[in-house]
Amino acid sequence: MREDRTESLPLLPTLLLLILAELVVHRIGLQFLKPEVLQPETEVFRLFNEGIGPVVFFFASFIALACCAWLLVNVILDDDFLLVSWRIVLGLVSCVFLPVATVGVLVSTAGLKAPSRSLLELHPYLNVSFVTMALVVASGTLLRRGPVLPKLGLVYLLAPLLLFAYFSDRTARIIGDLAATRSFYQQLRDAALYPRYGLVLLSAVGLWSFVFLVPLIGLVEREGRAPTKALDRLVEVLRGYGRAVFEIGPLVTALVTALVFGLFMKLSYQTAVKIVEAGFAYNLPSPSARGLLVVASIFLFTLTVAGLAWRPGPTRMAAVGLVAVVVAAFRLAQPLHDLRLTAPLYYLLATVGLLVLGRAIAGAWDLALEADLASATPQVENRRWRRFLDTLAASLAQSPSALPRIDVRAHHAGEISLVEGEWRGADLSMRFGRRSRRLLSLTIVLGQEMDDRADWTATLAERGGQDSGAEESERRLEVHDRVLLSDRLLQESVVERLQETLRGRVDIWHGLGLRYRAVGHWSVDLADVIPLAQLASAEVEDDDVPLGRLLALCDLLYDMAVLAGIQGPKEDEP
Repeated sequence: MREDRTESLPLLPTLLLLILAELVVHRIGLQFLKPEVLQPETEVFRLFNEGIGPVVFFFASFIALACCAWLLVNVILDDDFLLVSWRIVLGLVSCVFLPVATVGVLVSTAGLKAPSRSLLELHPYLNVSFVTMALVVASGTLLRRGPVLPKLGLVYLLAPLLLFAYFSDRTARIIGDLAATRSFYQQLRDAALYPRYGLVLLSAVGLWSFVFLVPLIGLVEREGRAPTKALDRLVEVLRGYGRAVFEIGPLVTALVTALVFGLFMKLSYQTAVKIVEAGFAYNLPSPSARGLLVVASIFLFTLTVAGLAWRPGPTRMAAVGLVAVVVAAFRLAQPLHDLRLTAPLYYLLATVGLLVLGRAIAGAWDLALEADLASATPQVENRRWRRFLDTLAASLAQSPSALPRIDVRAHHAGEISLVEGEWRGADLSMRFGRRSRRLLSLTIVLGQEMDDRADWTATLAERGGQDSGAEESERRLEVHDRVLLSDRLLQESVVERLQETLRGRVDIWHGLGLRYRAVGHWSVDLADVIPLAQLASAEVEDDDVPLGRLLALCDLLYDMAVLAGIQGPKEDEP
């Protein structure tokens, strides 16, 4: 079962709340508090322009920087998202983008002040590094296996970001070079043509986000095998739209939001124009047919975000990423007449949104793939599965001081059953991933489980069989050794037991820990490790629950841990 560590990042909702506060206090509030022409500044305006506003702005900027750095490290270390080649490229680009963005945050100016000379000089490098980063993240997501429509949605959201980055670069050059051959007004007029097309794209963000991203709901809620016929695929996509449209919670949220905004625009149009322009750099049309299109776009966008966020897991992360990218895109369209440059905060926010959205698309696809693979394994009733866990825990209670622990945790795609105990004097933990009462994965850990690349890895691969014309397939042991551990580990008795018992992969960190993993989408038949058919059979009594190869596998892993210096042998063992 896919365990996405992005979901445990508390900075993401915190960042969105800070962005909201920054828009309200630092963008919209100052526009209403600033004095008229030739009027003195009030104390309240000075407080927000020089005190509260800058504090909120810089705090949000540093949280965005920390969140972006954490996500980039997480993505680079994640084997399940991008290919290795793209992770290497992403790491190299990150080494340029993050330092440039950090300097940009430090030299930014808050409040209604002209941009600093340092930010003007830095902006071309900031734009180039951001465009490169956005292209790498989007390309890596597009080249990975995944659903077509959400990938098209990512391309749609990327287009205005790249357009506004180019526009921002032109703005910086024009503001920094007033002594040009053409008049300043002509340069502003020519540059202002570029963001208009981006704003046209963004004005329909509600419709296209609904069309492209709502199918993620159908993916994460798929039960059984993936549809193979085109008509069945269309039905699955339409089912996702139906769940988003007819689900009461998201529908009421979208209706209330659109109704409140429509009434506000109708009753106080000038105030609405000022708020929207200050917060999102968008010229709100008058209450007419175009105004109704804006309200409809807000309704569809809210319906999409609420429908995605209504469910835990990848869809909720997709909602967060969508909101982050759209807010950043509107802020990157800062009007030229303000003589202000886009703050590095919104480059960071756009990068965070693209990373989260890309991982959400990949996560939804992986969950759908897991559902497809799980449909081939028998269903084990919860009562029988709990009896199996109790029997396993009793086997791990090998001393009076060893008290095994069983913990079943709910997961957005099912549940994770955790069993911790002792095996031959060593602490051992097992994790079982289940979905729809079907087993998806098994993980056994002795010592520490590390995120770094393993020092020694062993897998048992199938060779021959039907593809090569051989009558029987050959199980060949494949080893990757970085620290020359094979001479110690691959003793004759161990190799024989590996070929007989191993199903999956063993990762060893020398002197630190050992991890065994068997996952369904590695084409590992988990029934070879655990007798799932017997567990699912009603003919087997509850008092006679079989454990299959698990105990023999624990013996093998313990012996390998001893040979790798992870666990010392007990005193009564040779």
